[in-house]
Amino acid sequence: MTVQVMTKDGRVYSVTVRWSEFCGGLFTSERVFRLCMKGRGPSAVMGASAPFSVFREDWGAAGYMMHQGYYADANRVASIPFMDDKWNNL
Repeated sequence: MTVQVMTKDGRVYSVTVRWSEFCGGLFTSERVFRLCMKGRGPSAVMGASAPFSVFREDWGAAGYMMHQGYYADANRVASIPFMDDKWNNL
C-alpha cells in the first residue's frame, strides 16, 4: 500500500509501506523511503496521510517475515506522524 507524505516545502510523495502487528502499524525501510521520496530523508517530512515507521534495514527477501529484532528501536530511523491535511477530499 502507499501513504501520501508531505515535505516541509509542500511537495507530496507516495511512499510504499507494509503493515505489521509487531510494530503496531505501518512501516517501510529507509532505502524504499528514499527511493519513493526522490532521495529526501525523513527529516524533510512534515507529516503523512497515515502514521508509519522507517527502519534502517531492508524488508525481508522472503516476504513479510522479518528477523527477530527488526522492529527494535535501535533499527528505527524515524516515526512519521499523521498530518490532517484532508487527504481524502477531492
